[in-house]
Amino acid sequence: MIKNIVFDMGNVLILYDATRYVNKFIEDENDRKIVLEELFGSVEWIKMDRGTITEEEVVESVCSRIPAHLHPKIQLLLDNWHEDIPAFPEMDVLIRELKKNGYNLYILSNTCK
Repeated sequence: MIKNIVFDMGNVLILYDATRYVNKFIEDENDRKIVLEELFGSVEWIKMDRGTITEEEVVESVCSRIPAHLHPKIQLLLDNWHEDIPAFPEMDVLIRELKKNGYNLYILSNTCK
């Protein structure tokens, strides 16, 4: 009998959409592409999720590869990205129902924050 249910967070319990988020802070389409690739699509992002490098190291490394006018945006995005991740309301309903029915619920995710 199933007693435990494990959920991932990103795009299961909450919406993680780097493109949507970057679009809020960066107007120029080329700049958006650069930031998406060089920050959110970078090896540094993966290492930060693993906990093997700090945000400061991410900023330094990413900024070494991108135009100077984008440097302040990198810090801004890193400081705030986790605040714009809405929950999926239907998952809240499901989780409450599962808990009410006695299941043990867990989250397993690779997020750094």
